[in-house]
Amino acid sequence: MRHQKVISDHITSIGYEPTDRTLEVKFANGSVYQYRGVSETTHKQFLASPSHGQFFHHEIKPNFDAERMK
Repeated sequence: MRHQKVISDHITSIGYEPTDRTLEVKFANGSVYQYRGVSETTHKQFLASPSHGQFFHHEIKPNFDAERMK
């Protein structure tokens, strides 16, 4: 899965696989989580957000189940 680096204190990069609607988030502490069922629109909004951390905590974390990958 290709990732785009982002400027954030806690998130280093964001990846997305449109085929199965999986969002992958790499955090500064080295952990990687996947969130399934995320729309492409939500992914684009996440990338465009002026605060990736705030978007993550308000739109991703409470609305999608997480699976730790690393």
